[in-house]
Amino acid sequence: MKFQLKLIYAGNVSNINIQFEHNIFAAMFYLRVTTKECKYASDKISVPINVGNQMMREDTFCVKLSYHGNSVYAKATEYDAPFANAIIPTSLCDRLSVGDGDIINVSIIKSNKITEMKISSPKIVENPLSILNYLLKDKQIISTGEIVRVKIFDKIYEFVILNLKTSDGDAEMGLLYGSDLVADVAIDIEYT
Repeated sequence: MKFQLKLIYAGNVSNINIQFEHNIFAAMFYLRVTTKECKYASDKISVPINVGNQMMREDTFCVKLSYHGNSVYAKATEYDAPFANAIIPTSLCDRLSVGDGDIINVSIIKSNKITEMKISSPKIVENPLSILNYLLKDKQIISTGEIVRVKIFDKIYEFVILNLKTSDGDAEMGLLYGSDLVADVAIDIEYT
């Protein structure tokens, strides 16, 4: 069953889709993008207070951002964005192929903590776990198929997230925190 709702707030109209599937509540918001420069590949976004309130009701802070077939996962960590806007790091905007002013779909989702992760690493990298630990220090969520890039001596190398597991088994995405994460590194990419 699908419902379409229109909320009028201070003269602005915001479309919100509410879906009930198998007793799971999910809300989707259409928000205008405001980009934000970040030094690291962050996935922390800022949403308006009405979206933050909905997330608190659902006891989750994970979102899926979608735009014309592209999607990325993020974590809402601040609720101070202007109404009907989302403040998003440029690294996520690049992956979504969006810029300032584009309208994206923001879906609130549930997620579990990752317990195991399998990563593909270039053969030339001597200590891939140390590099990944540094590269992922500002990330909250990671997904299968995600590519993490690092520049070493004027060359860019890619680490690919091959597989993720949570307490529920194999997962498309999950929360990245804690020290009890088991990482399996497959060293199989040859760079010349």
